[in-house]
Amino acid sequence: MNTMRGRVCVCGAACAWPYMRQNRLNGLAILCIEKDMLEHIDVEPIISDFASKNARMKCIA
Repeated sequence: MNTMRGRVCVCGAACAWPYMRQNRLNGLAILCIEKDMLEHIDVEPIISDFASKNARMKCIA
């Protein structure tokens, strides 16, 4: 019997679906945390700084 950390796929082979599910849940948790952090950051100065640097690089090139 093929097992992967004690889990067996319906077909009898070891499958990666439990780990893919865990990765998706981890990704969603990180997105949620980042969204909460972003609500407390004033992005206007960051965007302005980025835009001015890009404009200067285009003039130089």
